[in-house]
Amino acid sequence: MFFSGFPPSSLSSAINCFEKARSLNPGFLLNYYSLAQAHKENDQDDLAIQDLQTMLSLPSISADDQKIKEEGAALLKKLN
Repeated sequence: MFFSGFPPSSLSSAINCFEKARSLNPGFLLNYYSLAQAHKENDQDDLAIQDLQTMLSLPSISADDQKIKEEGAALLKKLN
């Protein structure tokens, strides 16, 4: 079977997927960071700020969480 390329995608569908992932695993920090980036790209800075504030309030669980929090704090500083 041959494909003609990648399926169409949009920022709004990405945001919907990130929100679904958040509902399935609300402690996964990388998802909050990615969702915040998508909200920022979609000119929804207020939602990006909320995502980042929530992310920063959650406990670090994985080995990468501290780095993700640092990147999130830097992005939050730019948005404020």
